[in-house]
Amino acid sequence: MTIPIRIHGEWAKPQFSLVFDDVLRQKAEKEIDRGLDKLEEKYGDKIKDEKTKDAIKGVLKGFFN
Repeated sequence: MTIPIRIHGEWAKPQFSLVFDDVLRQKAEKEIDRGLDKLEEKYGDKIKDEKTKDAIKGVLKGFFN
């Protein structure tokens, strides 16, 4: 897992802070991708239309934009 760090301040006295919202977003997106893969395995043959599959993925991933 990537943990982003924000560096700000002067060159002589830099300040560091963790960016937790990005970490949580990455984790959530990874879990959504994993869930979508499971749905694809279970119901993929029932949803034939690629536009429908893309719409479902877009809605779920849209929560994190």
